[in-house]
Amino acid sequence: MRERPVPAGTVESTSVPFRPGCLISRAGIWRSGASSRADVLQGQFERYHGSAFAREVHEDAGRVEQVIFQPLLPMTRLLPAVALMAALFLPPSPTAADTRFARLAQPGIVAIVRHAHAPGTGDSARFTLDDCTTQRNLDESGREQAREIGAAIRAAGVTVERVLTSQWCRCRDTARLLGLGSVEDLPALNSFFRNPARAERQSAELRQFLFGLPPGATAVLVTHYVNIRALTGRGAASGEVFLLEVGRDGTISVVEEVLISPRR
Repeated sequence: MRERPVPAGTVESTSVPFRPGCLISRAGIWRSGASSRADVLQGQFERYHGSAFAREVHEDAGRVEQVIFQPLLPMTRLLPAVALMAALFLPPSPTAADTRFARLAQPGIVAIVRHAHAPGTGDSARFTLDDCTTQRNLDESGREQAREIGAAIRAAGVTVERVLTSQWCRCRDTARLLGLGSVEDLPALNSFFRNPARAERQSAELRQFLFGLPPGATAVLVTHYVNIRALTGRGAASGEVFLLEVGRDGTISVVEEVLISPRR
């Protein structure tokens, strides 16, 4: 069945069965909704040689995390298009990831990781720090994602001296499943999603910690979207790793981004 054309600029609303990672045949963005169905905002078609693209969108914390384009092309042009999409948009191979993770062994480079995939948005109103049943937690794909991140770091030949984490269960579990060594709590990594007034103070505490690390120390920090955004000015997908250069001049900059996507 051919796609119904959608004029440029048209916006319409529909409802489709919700499954994380499913394909949307028109350009769309998931809105947070019920567990079984979600509204999709339909927008202007993306074009590639006159053919429509589908978007695969992962939504978390009310934000679009990742967009992967896949072509809807005639069979005569399908194979070249698939090769192009694989080169541009598929998650990096373990070999490519290993090469980038090797930078973690360089002096002044640390890794900050958003916790692995944990379905849902934020935490419930009955959130209790010491009770994981009141929190958003990793699903099986998130647990496997955390294991694969740790395996990629080890495969790069990097020895991690310190693994530090937010006290949220999904971060502690991610840090533990990395398998890189003993895990320490660092309250400066705790989420301030529900209390933005804490952002400035916690970000300052985190910066102070990073600048206080001994020269050459190899550290991996596990935290949340809002913390990474406040520190770096960039959003991070679930399980995405930013390699940070902690400069002697008081600057912190992102030098590498590595995403090993969860398996669905």
